[in-house]
Amino acid sequence: MFKLIAILATCSLLLACGGPTPVAKSDCDKVIQHVKSVLKDKAPSHSELTAQCKSATDEQRGCVMAADKPMKVLQCL
Repeated sequence: MFKLIAILATCSLLLACGGPTPVAKSDCDKVIQHVKSVLKDKAPSHSELTAQCKSATDEQRGCVMAADKPMKVLQCL
């Protein structure tokens, strides 16, 4: 019984610490669309967002896609 509890606890911790799913550079259009929907009129220009997206890591793009508030988007960069 103890082993089962230990295994379940370990799995829960791994899932909780996994972070957002990485997003490939080829999905920048989706990332930009998401950023514009979150930041609304405060979003940078399309060309600036494109440059930032292409220079970001897969993990940073994934973080942005998981963000649902402006401050969360800013924390990803």
